[in-house]
Amino acid sequence: MGPAESTAVRTPTPETERLFEASFNQTLDLYRELLRQQRDGTLKLANDNFDVGSDTGPGKYKLNDGAHAELVGDLRTKNLPELRRSYWLSSRDFYSDPSLPYANKKDHKAQARLQAALERLKSLKKSENAAGAN
Repeated sequence: MGPAESTAVRTPTPETERLFEASFNQTLDLYRELLRQQRDGTLKLANDNFDVGSDTGPGKYKLNDGAHAELVGDLRTKNLPELRRSYWLSSRDFYSDPSLPYANKKDHKAQARLQAALERLKSLKKSENAAGAN
């Protein structure tokens, strides 16, 4: 009774238990299928942004644009060769169309830093490719 009444433990109804079990089993089935696809080399995951529930390419979601710009800056200044190699293709695709309304386009200093970082990444990639060819 009183204010503590709302914190009382209530057991789930049989219908709630049934829904939970069905949901859990469906999740487990999907997980097993994803593991099978990974093992077979056929796994294709959508590049969805969980904040908005869909793919958020360049200029569509300010936080995504900011995260990409920050990562490009980090890759330019920090020694992260593995991440740099794996990110190179996606960053090249992400920034391939300069006409898109990237979030930091209005901030000319941020845009200049980003362009410098992208150029630096490009030169690092070229030097890594040249070193790998030797």
